[in-house]
Amino acid sequence: MLLGCCVRSFDDIALVAAAGLAYYELPVARLVMEAEDVTTLERQVQAFAIRPLAYNVLFPADLPLLDEAAASQVQRYVAEAFRRLARLGGRVVVFGSGQARSIPPSMSIERANERLAGIVRMLAQHAREAGLQLALEPLRRAESNVWNTISEAVAFLTACDLHDVGVVADFYHMLAEHEPLSAIATHRERIVHAHLADSERKPPGFGTADVRGFLAALQSSGYSGLCSFECRWDDLATQLPISVRMVRALCEQG
Repeated sequence: MLLGCCVRSFDDIALVAAAGLAYYELPVARLVMEAEDVTTLERQVQAFAIRPLAYNVLFPADLPLLDEAAASQVQRYVAEAFRRLARLGGRVVVFGSGQARSIPPSMSIERANERLAGIVRMLAQHAREAGLQLALEPLRRAESNVWNTISEAVAFLTACDLHDVGVVADFYHMLAEHEPLSAIATHRERIVHAHLADSERKPPGFGTADVRGFLAALQSSGYSGLCSFECRWDDLATQLPISVRMVRALCEQG
């Protein structure tokens, strides 16, 4: 596995590089889309020795994806976002955005699934054209009312014949939803990205979760892709090197 870290600002990137990580995961709705233009964005990215290989926070929370009145706005946003991502390069773009994708009470499950399938198809096409792999991120119920587990995300993709879209194995959300680690082996062919945090989204080594078990489940399933630290850091400069050493040691143990 290649280890990286989700960042909240460009200031974090130097700390991620100093910790010896191979890449960083950049939030689209914030750092990518808030840049003045693509040239400015490229200059910011090229200032560092490592590059963004993954992207998350694809949509802002206040963009209602299932509202048909917002369809043209969504299409314009997606086109511009992937135009920028194509210029930056990378491997994976994560579709989490729990609030934006959540099903409103007034919408039927059937209509919501139809709308979601259309959005995912559009995202998958843009991702392919940008040279990226699209991955659905299961989120805990406190963040979204759709795709709360790996199994649910895979079932949706299978039912909608979306075979070129992958799924994220996110340890924090698996813990919150009590999804067994065996789901990783069960759906190994669909898992194309991973997020890692300890209990209560603490950095690995600062909580009580079975980080060793999660990493072992990924490795035994044959997963060899990207794995990003996605944590609540009290002090990134101090905590990240400790977490990196711990996770590397666990990976070497197998």
